[in-house]
Amino acid sequence: MPAETESDVLEVNRGLLKELEDMGFSMARAAWGLHHSGNSSLEAAVNWIVDHENDSQFDKTPVVEFNIEIESPSPGDDTAETAQARANELKERARKLREEETKREREREKERIRAGKEMMETRRIAEENERKRNIALRKAEKEEEKKAREKVMMKVNADKAERKSRLGLPTVAESTSTSTLVAPLDTKKMLMPSKSKEMRECLRSLRRNHKEEDPRTMRRVFETLLMIVRNAAKTPDEEKYRRIRVTNRLFQERVGRFKEGLEFMELCGFKREGGSEFLSLANDEGDMSRLRDAAFQLQSASSSEQSCQEETTAGKMIPHFLQTIVLLSAGTSVDSFLESLGLEKYSTSFQVEEVDMDALMHMTDDDLKALLIPMGPRKKILLALGSKR
Repeated sequence: MPAETESDVLEVNRGLLKELEDMGFSMARAAWGLHHSGNSSLEAAVNWIVDHENDSQFDKTPVVEFNIEIESPSPGDDTAETAQARANELKERARKLREEETKREREREKERIRAGKEMMETRRIAEENERKRNIALRKAEKEEEKKAREKVMMKVNADKAERKSRLGLPTVAESTSTSTLVAPLDTKKMLMPSKSKEMRECLRSLRRNHKEEDPRTMRRVFETLLMIVRNAAKTPDEEKYRRIRVTNRLFQERVGRFKEGLEFMELCGFKREGGSEFLSLANDEGDMSRLRDAAFQLQSASSSEQSCQEETTAGKMIPHFLQTIVLLSAGTSVDSFLESLGLEKYSTSFQVEEVDMDALMHMTDDDLKALLIPMGPRKKILLALGSKR
């Protein structure tokens, strides 16, 4: 409805206007009340005034025109007291209506608060259930990881037993039931420090520090060391293979005159006690494990040396890291292959996916990337495999 302005002319009933003024209402509000109630009745005008008592725009006195065509209510004998009583009654009725509306508004507010609390409780329960589900998932993942680790350890144990058998070393199957072959590794053996890296570095130093020597001489050094290690590993009960005379002419000519050669013998477990002229090897499981590693490192270094010589003869430049690439024989395991490249820390990734040498020979860069192998190690593995495909 368009808002009225001060210049609007309001047609009102004179009698009703006087009664409203007698009730105590201002002429402005009485006129506006009669105008908006259609001059229908005194009660309707009072109700409008009460409903708009806070609207200040109706405090301005409008231009009033008394229309004689608007009939006044039937004259009565109402006195000023009666009119005041009627006004008070109407005001009281309007007050009750406002109180009821206020009460309903408060009830609606309480209902909104209650609904909000229910929503918060529902959200809390949902979050608690989600937290419990996450805990259950993490627990299940840990169980899966534990099973995977146990599976890897069993495969590593079986692989070690297979390599022992290949090298002619005593295996668990020869002394106990085959059901114990894949038993968990002994804690002491797992904690035994590996000499593989030291052996590999020692052989590299031997090759690097004596690169001016005749290649055939260096090849004889590696072959002699490999023969000593293999004899001691295959026949551990033979005393002659476990005691090496340092002053022996052939030994001195091929191994003894090289400091790195004697250091490699010591890494294999050979010891020289006091002023003895013999290098002796103790007969225990730890030394057998070292001999196995030493045999593999020597075989790897020997084949790498031969490969390097062939490449050099052909006039090709060979990157330094390719010197660790070994010939992949049918008996080489993935662990041994990775160890020869200095990448043994990635063995677990291949063991979890049950990758053997046959599968590894057919793997691509994308396959290695799927195992989360970084780019550098991937390139080394692919270059080593590429030369044998």
